[in-house]
Amino acid sequence: SEIELEPYATLIREGHASCVMTAHVVNRNIDPEYPATLSSIFINEILRYKMGFDGPVFSDDFNMNAIKNHYTLETAIERAITSGVDIILISYCGLSEDKLAGRFIEIVKKLIDGGQISENRIDESYKRISKLYSIKLITG
Repeated sequence: SEIELEPYATLIREGHASCVMTAHVVNRNIDPEYPATLSSIFINEILRYKMGFDGPVFSDDFNMNAIKNHYTLETAIERAITSGVDIILISYCGLSEDKLAGRFIEIVKKLIDGGQISENRIDESYKRISKLYSIKLITG
């Protein structure tokens, strides 16, 4: 409801939110198909458009049951990126760090080559992440 979003809207409006982490919550009244992390309605429409947030969005862990038990890694990555997630987090999932990073890169390249994700969308994330990094350098 609007009242539940107000604390977040206030933090964003007052410039106190440099980044946001999504949860894998499901609210069928808002998005009947996807959890918030994979939902363009939650991220692009509500968080970015309605609340005016333009910083980086982190996913919650993709190795949580809400994602890994219902979506393939490729589908989850595609949905998250097209929905506005800039940084995808995943804990250990049985692969070494190198293999996991390589698998992510392979999936993203395949999605770009197949036209499911645009290079412009990746550039948007890069700009948001770079902006956050420069904020950290100045203030930290």
